[in-house]
Amino acid sequence: MHRGDRRLRGTAPLARLARITAAPAIALAATAALAGPASAADNSRSSLSWPTTDEIVAVCDDGAEIGLGFDLVRNVHVFEDRDGTVVRESRNVNYTGTFENFATGERYEFQGTRIVTVR
Repeated sequence: MHRGDRRLRGTAPLARLARITAAPAIALAATAALAGPASAADNSRSSLSWPTTDEIVAVCDDGAEIGLGFDLVRNVHVFEDRDGTVVRESRNVNYTGTFENFATGERYEFQGTRIVTVR
Protein backbone atom coordinates (compact mmCIF):
# COMPACT_ATOMS: atom_id res chain seq x y z
CA MET A 1 0.00 0.00 0.00
CA HIS A 2 1.20 3.51 -0.80
CA ARG A 3 0.98 6.81 1.09
CA GLY A 4 0.60 5.45 4.60
CA ASP A 5 -2.34 3.83 6.34
CA ARG A 6 -5.14 6.41 6.56
CA ARG A 7 -8.41 5.53 8.27
CA LEU A 8 -11.73 7.10 7.28
CA ARG A 9 -14.70 7.66 9.57
CA GLY A 10 -18.30 8.60 8.86
CA THR A 11 -21.19 7.27 6.87
CA ALA A 12 -19.88 8.21 3.43
CA PRO A 13 -16.14 7.51 3.48
CA LEU A 14 -15.72 7.63 -0.30
CA ALA A 15 -17.33 11.07 -0.57
CA ARG A 16 -15.26 12.32 2.38
CA LEU A 17 -12.11 10.90 0.82
CA ALA A 18 -12.92 12.70 -2.43
CA ARG A 19 -13.25 16.04 -0.60
CA ILE A 20 -10.08 15.52 1.46
CA THR A 21 -7.78 14.33 -1.31
CA ALA A 22 -9.12 15.93 -4.51
CA ALA A 23 -6.84 18.99 -4.43
CA PRO A 24 -3.62 17.08 -3.62
CA ALA A 25 -4.53 14.40 -6.17
CA ILE A 26 -5.11 17.02 -8.86
CA ALA A 27 -1.82 18.73 -8.02
CA LEU A 28 -0.01 15.37 -8.20
CA ALA A 29 -1.51 14.52 -11.57
CA ALA A 30 -0.82 17.94 -13.04
CA THR A 31 2.76 17.82 -11.80
CA ALA A 32 3.28 14.37 -13.32
CA ALA A 33 1.75 15.48 -16.60
CA LEU A 34 3.86 18.63 -16.77
CA ALA A 35 7.16 17.03 -15.80
CA GLY A 36 8.11 15.93 -19.33
CA PRO A 37 10.48 17.88 -21.57
CA ALA A 38 9.15 20.54 -23.94
CA SER A 39 8.36 19.48 -27.47
CA ALA A 40 10.29 20.97 -30.40
CA ALA A 41 7.06 21.13 -32.43
CA ASP A 42 4.80 24.18 -32.36
CA ASN A 43 1.89 22.11 -31.03
CA SER A 44 1.80 18.60 -29.61
CA ARG A 45 -0.68 16.35 -27.83
CA SER A 46 -0.11 13.37 -25.58
CA SER A 47 -2.25 11.14 -23.39
CA LEU A 48 -1.36 9.45 -20.11
CA SER A 49 -3.34 7.00 -17.98
CA TRP A 50 -2.99 5.47 -14.52
CA PRO A 51 -5.55 2.82 -13.49
CA THR A 52 -7.06 2.98 -9.99
CA THR A 53 -5.24 -0.23 -9.09
CA ASP A 54 -1.84 1.52 -9.35
CA GLU A 55 -2.30 3.75 -6.31
CA ILE A 56 -4.03 2.86 -3.00
CA VAL A 57 -4.68 6.21 -1.32
CA ALA A 58 -6.67 5.12 1.74
CA VAL A 59 -8.01 2.18 3.74
CA CYS A 60 -11.47 2.43 5.31
CA ASP A 61 -12.26 1.26 8.87
CA ASP A 62 -13.69 -1.96 7.44
CA GLY A 63 -10.43 -2.65 5.56
CA ALA A 64 -11.73 -1.65 2.11
CA GLU A 65 -8.99 -0.12 -0.04
CA ILE A 66 -9.58 3.06 -2.05
CA GLY A 67 -7.71 3.46 -5.34
CA LEU A 68 -7.04 6.60 -7.37
CA GLY A 69 -6.53 6.70 -11.14
CA PHE A 70 -6.27 9.35 -13.85
CA ASP A 71 -6.69 9.86 -17.59
CA LEU A 72 -4.85 12.95 -18.85
CA VAL A 73 -4.65 14.73 -22.19
CA ARG A 74 -1.83 17.27 -22.46
CA ASN A 75 -1.63 19.88 -25.23
CA VAL A 76 1.64 21.81 -25.49
CA HIS A 77 1.92 25.04 -27.51
CA VAL A 78 5.44 26.38 -28.12
CA PHE A 79 6.00 30.00 -29.17
CA GLU A 80 9.34 30.95 -30.76
CA ASP A 81 10.90 34.25 -31.77
CA ARG A 82 12.28 34.90 -35.27
CA ASP A 83 15.56 33.20 -34.37
CA GLY A 84 13.79 30.00 -33.33
CA THR A 85 14.37 30.57 -29.61
CA VAL A 86 11.49 29.40 -27.42
CA VAL A 87 10.02 32.45 -25.73
CA ARG A 88 6.94 30.87 -24.18
CA GLU A 89 5.35 27.47 -23.70
CA SER A 90 1.72 26.95 -22.77
CA ARG A 91 0.54 23.60 -21.43
CA ASN A 92 -3.13 22.72 -21.20
CA VAL A 93 -3.92 19.57 -19.21
CA ASN A 94 -7.42 18.09 -19.17
CA TYR A 95 -7.95 15.29 -16.67
CA THR A 96 -10.51 12.84 -15.41
CA GLY A 97 -9.77 11.29 -12.03
CA THR A 98 -11.43 8.29 -10.43
CA PHE A 99 -11.61 7.13 -6.83
CA GLU A 100 -12.67 3.48 -6.53
CA ASN A 101 -13.71 1.48 -3.48
CA PHE A 102 -12.34 -1.98 -4.28
CA ALA A 103 -14.67 -3.72 -1.80
CA THR A 104 -17.94 -2.31 -3.21
CA GLY A 105 -16.95 -1.26 -6.73
CA GLU A 106 -18.31 2.23 -6.01
CA ARG A 107 -16.59 4.89 -8.15
CA TYR A 108 -16.41 8.68 -7.91
CA GLU A 109 -15.19 10.62 -10.96
CA PHE A 110 -14.05 14.24 -11.18
CA GLN A 111 -12.76 16.33 -14.07
CA GLY A 112 -10.79 19.50 -14.56
CA THR A 113 -8.38 21.57 -16.60
CA ARG A 114 -5.07 23.13 -15.70
CA ILE A 115 -3.25 25.68 -17.86
CA VAL A 116 0.41 26.46 -17.17
CA THR A 117 2.55 29.03 -19.01
CA VAL A 118 6.32 28.72 -18.81
CA ARG A 119 8.64 31.73 -19.28
